[in-house]
Amino acid sequence: MLNRSPLFFYDKINAQPGVLTPDALLELTYRCNLRCIHCYAKDSGNKRRELTASVWKDILDQLARMGCLWVTFTGGEPLIRDDFLEIYAYAREKGFLVVLFTNATLFTERVIKYLARNPPQAIEVTLNGSDSKTYEGISAARGSFVKCAGNIIRLAEAGLTLSIKANLMKQNKNELWRIKEWADSVLKKTQGEYLFKYDPLIYPRINGDKSPCGYRLNFGQITSALRRHKDLWNNFCQDLRKDIPDPPEKIDSLYYCACSKFKPTISLDGKLKFCVFSEDFSVDLKEYPLKEAVNMLYSRIRRERFNRPSACSRCSLRTICGWCPVRARLETGSPYRKVGYYCRIARRIAEMTIQQRKAGSKA
Repeated sequence: MLNRSPLFFYDKINAQPGVLTPDALLELTYRCNLRCIHCYAKDSGNKRRELTASVWKDILDQLARMGCLWVTFTGGEPLIRDDFLEIYAYAREKGFLVVLFTNATLFTERVIKYLARNPPQAIEVTLNGSDSKTYEGISAARGSFVKCAGNIIRLAEAGLTLSIKANLMKQNKNELWRIKEWADSVLKKTQGEYLFKYDPLIYPRINGDKSPCGYRLNFGQITSALRRHKDLWNNFCQDLRKDIPDPPEKIDSLYYCACSKFKPTISLDGKLKFCVFSEDFSVDLKEYPLKEAVNMLYSRIRRERFNRPSACSRCSLRTICGWCPVRARLETGSPYRKVGYYCRIARRIAEMTIQQRKAGSKA
């Protein structure tokens, strides 16, 4: 059998008219009980804009008919909706594999017991501190650390599959290793190996507020945080030793990321989007059925080209850079402009990759 990447098969699927990706992201709400200082959706929540449970059920029906396999519920905080379990239960009844993104502070015993009987494929919990001071300095919600940590323990004890993720920023850079250690101590007791991941990329808000960018770390600060934990540092170095993919000699498509190929997002107010950070080319599902909307959206995306000079379109480091047209527009107002922060990080990754390879060749 040919050794094909997942993207090869996703491209094949999406090349067929009317056939949807196996995976979809559903933004049930932008409301949240926390006020995290870095959140890209902060101050964007409005309950009146949200689709009702019955509309979400209709969307799930359409997704099922189009062959979608996975749905991810995200927000905001999905559990802030009074009808969350109703929507979740319906997705399970339709046979979807469900992933839940959550801050874990709103789980009740009733919800945990229900999920234990009807488990999602995975629950991904954001944990941005190892103690109340750091966590609540980021969440801006008193008492939220105890709720989050306590519910992680209860979810694990209920046998639910969990992963822990952290946004790495100035406020918690000195204790990423502690977050990892705490997660190890809790989850490895109940479910063996599990996934822990961190993300140092902090974005402007979708409402135009760029203040979260002030919490970003430079490359030296990121590597200093990783060096504090043996596993984190070893994994980082292993990634550096991998080959850097060569960019195509000629890049025509403006949008090339995975999201533009196979992971549509449906927003809280019923817009079909190709990315959580962008409503460019979005299609309103109140006006078009999902199947037609999918064809409209992705035919538009695939027609977009670099129609003006862009340093990023020919950059040799493009394959390891955090830049993309959506992030560029969010930060600079233009999908063609480079973002200095991403440039600096990419250059340092390339430099360190060379160093690691030289060190490996001498060993």
